[in-house]
Amino acid sequence: MKRVVTYDGYIINGFRFHTKKRQRNRKTQYSGVVVRGDEESGEKNFYGILEEVIVLEYGALKNRTSPKVVLFKCKWFDVFSDGKGIKKDNLEAVLINVTRRLRTNESFALASQIEQVFYVTAHNDTDWRYVIKANPRNFFDFPNNEDTHESESLWDHVAPPVTNYENENDEDINIVRDDVENEVVYANINQGDDFINEDEEEEEEEEEEEEEELSNMESTLQALNDDLEDNDDDSDSSSE
Repeated sequence: MKRVVTYDGYIINGFRFHTKKRQRNRKTQYSGVVVRGDEESGEKNFYGILEEVIVLEYGALKNRTSPKVVLFKCKWFDVFSDGKGIKKDNLEAVLINVTRRLRTNESFALASQIEQVFYVTAHNDTDWRYVIKANPRNFFDFPNNEDTHESESLWDHVAPPVTNYENENDEDINIVRDDVENEVVYANINQGDDFINEDEEEEEEEEEEEEEELSNMESTLQALNDDLEDNDDDSDSSSE
């Protein structure tokens, strides 16, 4: 085709890429790219920044879909100047000098060969960035057949985090705590819509006792009044 389609973002190989321009006002960073080196480059990895995504479409025979080729146009950092463009720290972490560019006319790379990296600023020099390799989404590092025996031997040295209670007897399982003192808690008793606790029951009992005492006092006073009236009647009759 005589015309091409360009994008400012692309998802491939489980990575989400954004161009440098698109992520300018964003907090996320998706423009870091890396292409693994080959024997011709001395096994050096090429690190860069994505500038543009270009899709080339070629004509094909009838009854066939047109093949498409996706290219990433990038700015590449100087990875051939050891100590000036690229270096490693004491922990073998790779650092890139973002102020030095690679002198090359080959600014394009196939999207299928691209992997993603993040650049983290070094605390002692703002021109240098730590290179952090990103893993593709939905990527799980399962061991291959050669690593199976090694992984099994490593698991043999790992202690189980939780006791297997299926192998324990019921008598060995203590379901009551013995490291704290017992504490009595008065629970509410649900009687329909009313909730009566023991304090309320005690108050009701005290009120009943008071009412009974009052009734007994009234009875006693009434008996005394009756006796007094009887005495008065007897005194009156004797005087007559």
